[in-house]
Amino acid sequence: ALDKLFCDGSNEFLPLFDFSSIHYQGLFSGASISSWAERKHSNGRVKIWDTESWVANTEDRVATTLAAFRAAGYDRAMGIFAGNIASPPVNSKVYLPDGSVEKILLPVNSWSVAPAVAAANKLIGNRTFKELLFQDGLPWCFVFNGNNNNIEDSTIVLSGDLRILFGHDNVPFRSVMTTEQAKQIEKLQQNLLSATNSEKRLEITSSITSLKQETFAGSSAIISLQNRNKSFLVYDHNGNIISPVDGKYTLPLDGTSFYLRSNGKSGGFKSLLTALRQSVISGISAVYITATDMNARVKNKPKLEITLQNILNHQVTGLLSVSLGDLKLLLENSSLSYTNNNEQAKSNKISNTIKLAPYEKKRLTFSVISGNDNPNNIYPLKVIYKYNTGDNKDISVLYEDMHVNIISKKSIKVDGNLEEWQDIPAYPMNAEGKIFASMAEKAWRPFEDFSDNSGEGFASVRFAYDNNNFYLAVSVADTTTDNGTINFRLRDDDNYFYPKTSYTTDNNGNNVSLSWPDNCRRFSYRKYPELPFGTNPLFDNIQIGFNILPPDKKRWHNKLPGIMDNLIDQMDTDYEFALNKIAKEYGGGTEIIKLLSPNMPFKHFYPRQPKSKQETKPAKGKLVILHNAGIRIVEAAIPWSEIQEVYQSLKKSEPVKITLRVNDGNGVCCMELPAGRSVSKENCWSLHPAWKIHWSNEIRFDWEK
Repeated sequence: ALDKLFCDGSNEFLPLFDFSSIHYQGLFSGASISSWAERKHSNGRVKIWDTESWVANTEDRVATTLAAFRAAGYDRAMGIFAGNIASPPVNSKVYLPDGSVEKILLPVNSWSVAPAVAAANKLIGNRTFKELLFQDGLPWCFVFNGNNNNIEDSTIVLSGDLRILFGHDNVPFRSVMTTEQAKQIEKLQQNLLSATNSEKRLEITSSITSLKQETFAGSSAIISLQNRNKSFLVYDHNGNIISPVDGKYTLPLDGTSFYLRSNGKSGGFKSLLTALRQSVISGISAVYITATDMNARVKNKPKLEITLQNILNHQVTGLLSVSLGDLKLLLENSSLSYTNNNEQAKSNKISNTIKLAPYEKKRLTFSVISGNDNPNNIYPLKVIYKYNTGDNKDISVLYEDMHVNIISKKSIKVDGNLEEWQDIPAYPMNAEGKIFASMAEKAWRPFEDFSDNSGEGFASVRFAYDNNNFYLAVSVADTTTDNGTINFRLRDDDNYFYPKTSYTTDNNGNNVSLSWPDNCRRFSYRKYPELPFGTNPLFDNIQIGFNILPPDKKRWHNKLPGIMDNLIDQMDTDYEFALNKIAKEYGGGTEIIKLLSPNMPFKHFYPRQPKSKQETKPAKGKLVILHNAGIRIVEAAIPWSEIQEVYQSLKKSEPVKITLRVNDGNGVCCMELPAGRSVSKENCWSLHPAWKIHWSNEIRFDWEK
């Protein structure tokens, strides 16, 4: 719809556009698109329908899938392939002993998912989604209002883990662990420190990576609810009532779906809410840890931010230990309610007792007080929080490589020679293991061969600025030379469609002309269209995006009512550019293409798409792309006139968030700057195209004066 109807930046079709019927968008529904949500029309806002998502093709997934879709803004959610619910009646024949044939109609066969669909229709049905009961943590409790404003008719869908349905890295709290996972990772990290054999280190690293990708499936995570007065009921995913044991429910949080409802009597639903808020949750690592990179060179005593978020409903008190490679740290924010040990602050490790209330978040700031710059700009962060829960000692951990993220003040000659960049810290990027197609891409483009490519890659990224330009330099380990792509400014859109007369050969090898019918638009592509962002088709290029506008000035809403602001995918990038090499047959040289700017519609630049006003002029700037001895070098200058909001952040000395993607023509080492970072998650709208796996634009860079 965005590409076909709204690509020119106008809302000409908005009065006619009553609903968007979508084939698998996951947790992005389109309900956050401002112009759709705020449409003034007799039919109201644009409605969002899920046409066929096929996420819940087993009965245990139905309730949570439909509940999550409704929370993400879908007005109508399907979630299941019809053929997995029931088979249609079929006409058949029976051959009788006398040789005659009798026609019969075979009955409908229902499959195992059918009762779960029936339960969802009964227990969720047309009830409106109200809220997530716990918006700052777990478990997932989707609250639906009762019909006819009857609170005792309300339904709550309970699940411990959405990652099983929507992908490990595509939901909030994506790196949450079971307590057992956290303990295993902490032990493996200790083993890694003492391992000297490269094969052993690789084995340990692989084990850590595998552990980080685990979900709660098969885990011992549970929730216990008291229900001694039998004021509420619990149903399994098929709608069967579960009986409490000694007035208590003990339910697994392994991704299984449950329905919770009042017993129908006054006060029943209120008792249910109280039971959930007072429930006992065990087996889940209670504290979710994220970290933000340093904002200055080590010699300038930079700041490092660590956020601790209690994602469960009980208070925790524990000992926090933090170390950052060989750097020495000093904890700030002394007004917070914990004890600072000054003796430990003299070493490179700090330990503090910290108390976190249920669902409380604390942001801690550390200053680097001494240490040396790492030439690779890699500083291994180790955060361990050990705390008591009942009789157990639990643990939360974060191991992450941190960096100095700065944009240096320096005028750069854009010529492909990177010697003048050597004194600027580089952001290192790695591509580890396999690059997979996303579920969305496989759904949108089922005609493609998505055989998984594997490979490794490395790149380093540096940023600079002066009074005229923003500069970037990217060095990519790339053993294959790419010829380049078309000149998109001169692309002949008609070349992608069938002409009035086409030619083929018959069985005898004779040429045969084929005429397109009169008064029939030639919209069918005769060949695959080139798109400018390096992935369709694959070619070497760089994409860079800036996240600079505050939430209230974004083109789309950053959240929906009743949910946290990062449950649904967001358009967090405000400016985006593709840095392309033009093949010799198309004139050679390079091209900077503006893919996005504020008020410029998000589109995929297919041939014959009407242009918006912001596309009428080519992007300004200078770009050099070289390839030598297995290294691809991309150096560019983007004038401030192209990124005015970014320039305003410089004038105000406010940081800017930047994402960057390295595309490879062989598809073996596509990399994104925020990939795998604790502050980021998968987010399809952070870069083009929307059907590729991208990571949210959350890596902050500060201006070096």
